[in-house]
Amino acid sequence: MQALYEQLLQIRHRHIIPRLGAVQALGTQILAEGAGWARWRMADDHVLNIALNLSAQPAPLDPPANARVLFQSPGAQLEHLQSTHL
Repeated sequence: MQALYEQLLQIRHRHIIPRLGAVQALGTQILAEGAGWARWRMADDHVLNIALNLSAQPAPLDPPANARVLFQSPGAQLEHLQSTHL
């Protein structure tokens, strides 16, 4: 579990903290029961997205075409992003 926390902190320090400043919330969306998506415009004009599915069922997702995955849960399947399901 410690390795997971260290990985998440590294992502935060590398990709999120440098872009903090005038961050603007762009909105949230409920994707399905137990699943949601939130977006923020970062200070450097990049958009940070978080998609979360806490249910056992796939949830529909329409990610931006140029989305780059910074983290996915162990066992998650990246092809869900290409197949529009989370």
